[in-house]
Amino acid sequence: MGALAACALAGALAVMAGVGQSQRLRPMTLVSESCASNSGFCVTGPGTEPVLYPGAPASPFDLTFTNYSSVPLSVYQLSVTFVNSFPVGCVSSAFQLSGIGMSGEPPSATISLPSGSHVSVPAKSGETPGSTVFKATLALADNGKSQDACQALALHMSYQALASYTVPTSTALTSSPNPSKEAQAVTLAATVSATITPAGAAHTPEGSVTFYECTDGSCSTRTALGSASLNSEGKASIESALSPAGSYKLYASFTPSDSTNFASSNSSQLTQVVSSAGKTTPNDVLASSQNPTAAGAPVTYKATVSGSGPTPTGSVTFKDGGAPITGCGTNGLVKLNASGEGACTVTYGVTGTHTITAPYGGDANYNGTEGNTVSETVNYSYCITTTATTTLTVKSGQDVCIASTGTESGETFIEGGGRLDVLGGTVAKKVTVYLNGALNVMAGSKISASLDGDSPKLFTVCGSTLKGGISVTGATGFVLIGDAGDDGSPTCAPNTSGNTGKTNGTVSLIANKAGAEVSGNTINGNLIIKKTTGTGPGAENASPELEANTVSGELNCLENKPPPTDDGRPNKVTGARAGQCSAAGF
Repeated sequence: MGALAACALAGALAVMAGVGQSQRLRPMTLVSESCASNSGFCVTGPGTEPVLYPGAPASPFDLTFTNYSSVPLSVYQLSVTFVNSFPVGCVSSAFQLSGIGMSGEPPSATISLPSGSHVSVPAKSGETPGSTVFKATLALADNGKSQDACQALALHMSYQALASYTVPTSTALTSSPNPSKEAQAVTLAATVSATITPAGAAHTPEGSVTFYECTDGSCSTRTALGSASLNSEGKASIESALSPAGSYKLYASFTPSDSTNFASSNSSQLTQVVSSAGKTTPNDVLASSQNPTAAGAPVTYKATVSGSGPTPTGSVTFKDGGAPITGCGTNGLVKLNASGEGACTVTYGVTGTHTITAPYGGDANYNGTEGNTVSETVNYSYCITTTATTTLTVKSGQDVCIASTGTESGETFIEGGGRLDVLGGTVAKKVTVYLNGALNVMAGSKISASLDGDSPKLFTVCGSTLKGGISVTGATGFVLIGDAGDDGSPTCAPNTSGNTGKTNGTVSLIANKAGAEVSGNTINGNLIIKKTTGTGPGAENASPELEANTVSGELNCLENKPPPTDDGRPNKVTGARAGQCSAAGF
């Protein structure tokens, strides 16, 4: 923790004279100058008018601590000094600051705040300094003698405070040369900076830096390479020789001196590439043929390896998120051609982002190298944003969307391996999802006909207006028709009666194999769930979940394993209840 002294400011105080409490009460005014500084922190006095006369109770007044720095302060000492002279007969020691008598020449009093009672002053916010008001008192003691000489005396004061604070730091690490060769001396240099404003010589960090080699990916285990003290510019460096050839992860850690008020900090990891003494490190450049690409469309990644000598040989390994890409060579390993090139072609079935790398393994002339990274974005194959009047067929490998502005007026078919996302759009005619197809209907969508699923791998309907029924049979993935809101913060809203919003028609779920949930919906028809097995993705989905629905027809549950549950949120059913849902209040 460091100490910061406040700037001294003068104030004026008019005093009533007299002896004891026989004197009339008269006001005194403490007038403070403003903080003229825009750095450090200042103490300013009040413009209040407390009463001061011999023997009267102490008069309260406020002192304001103002902080212009970017770190919070903790004030632990305040001193007030009379800077004017006193006439004969006016005894300065009769004045008391918060119960502490003034003493010395010039007269002063110091308030020391014990640990736990320090005054916290917040850091500045933007251009607005932080401030805290400190409650002090001033009294004129009755010394039993006439104190008329103090009458109408203008007391001039200066204020000073001491505060402690901790300065945050940041540490940056560099190395040179990089790449380097085996056993070659490498200079590791760290620069430690104080992240505080306003800056100044008092904020140059003091302490030492230790340089480490990480021995695992997260750097939870590491080996110290050496340490050095910071110079007057906040820099420290060592020399280290790394062997054998390979890629090393290094970082630097700053430890402040015990007597300083700087916080410790660590650098980010730095990769040091060390090559064999007889080899050089080539360039390994990875590029994408189409970025962004569309779901269902092929994209080719090409790695080009080049060096200062002969054309590199060997192979590269294509990886997605660190894992070898299946279908490229042997487990991602692709041999370079005569031009030092390797290629990998991929077709993505769904939207998303992929982190692609192609590290080179090296050969007799060149070291291995990581190469660059390509962040590949996969978008929809296409999106319907206006009115489409023809039949929509989503083929295998396609990921199609109907945007909130889009309308599909024709019948819709989703083939195996295809996916349709309805993102608040309108579907006028029947939707059929075939084996291993996927349908995802999201909030705000308007479906005017039935939704049928025949062994789909995904079937989700959330927050939509449905004028037709729903029939799903043999699904291999979880079937979700609304969420009543008891699963934390659901991303799937119920299908309720907004505008004309309700499910008109029967909801029938038969022989689905990975669990199901139908929650919070308004269903103008029957709700039937039969022969459902398996479990869903969350703890709430260990058994089929039918809860908080309003059903105008019958509720029928048969041969489900395990039996369905309403999770303590009964369904409102107008018609009969049957099978596993026959209990009153289910």
